[in-house]
Amino acid sequence: MRDDDNALRGIDLDAWAPPPPPPADALADAVVARMREPERSVPERSSAGSPALERSSAGSPAEHASRRWPIAAVAAMVVAVAAAVVIVIVRVQGEPRPPEPGFAGPAVSVPQPQTPPSPTQQPSPPQTPPPTQTPQTPPQADTLDDAAIDRGLGAVSPAIASCDDGTFRGTIRARVTVATDGAVTAVQLRPAGTHAGACLELVLQAALFDATRRGATFERSFDLAGSPATACDAEALEEEGKDRFALGQYAAALQSFERAFACQPDPGYAEKAFIAACNLVHLVKARWAWQHMTHDRRQRSLMICVRNGITEDQLRGQP
Repeated sequence: MRDDDNALRGIDLDAWAPPPPPPADALADAVVARMREPERSVPERSSAGSPALERSSAGSPAEHASRRWPIAAVAAMVVAVAAAVVIVIVRVQGEPRPPEPGFAGPAVSVPQPQTPPSPTQQPSPPQTPPPTQTPQTPPQADTLDDAAIDRGLGAVSPAIASCDDGTFRGTIRARVTVATDGAVTAVQLRPAGTHAGACLELVLQAALFDATRRGATFERSFDLAGSPATACDAEALEEEGKDRFALGQYAAALQSFERAFACQPDPGYAEKAFIAACNLVHLVKARWAWQHMTHDRRQRSLMICVRNGITEDQLRGQP
């Protein structure tokens, strides 16, 4: 490096000295004065990196007022909008929602305001419901008259006609005793011991009459034409009754077993008739079959009637 290129040539560097420090009182006064000055914005720097001119943030009172009123207006608008939203939400939550399609909500009854009666208005008397009318049962007759006897025999007239099997020609007189509940308790025939008479006895014992206070005893005559004899087959009638019983036709099965017993009085046919009568819950016919059964047959078949509500005492004719 040459002396011609030295830019500090000719300058006495030892002649420069730093300036003396200011007095302590002057420094404190300067700090206090600086604190009392309005705030200044941070100096911005230009794109070249040099400090830009400082812009003071302190302005006149008019400038501060012109800046505050737009902010206050915006804040008031925000508060008003928030209050409106709150009111709408409260109203929506308070209103009842309509039921959705396909859903029936619980019915809500709205109490109606009641008008207090005036002092001059008389209270209406309470309405009493009309008295209920109990069905009137017809009075029970003291005994059976001719019309009641004809009704009871008319129910078994087809079976009576079937007893005219040609084995007897003439008149059979029957003396029938009826209990207070309408059931036949005894049948006496004249003449006795005929096949047609046994059939009539069976049919009359199965008849049922009206209940009375004292029961009744009456006599009837049955004329048998004595048509050509028709041979009866008790075993065939028994098989017919079994087939009907298997199909659940208890009434038809009972009729077949009764005809088999009339054709041939056998306790076995009476037992089958008893079982069919118990399934029909027909006390009168079950009682008749019970009377024609042996002790062993009664004991093994009794529970069929008991399961259907017919007791042994009822079968014996006891109340």
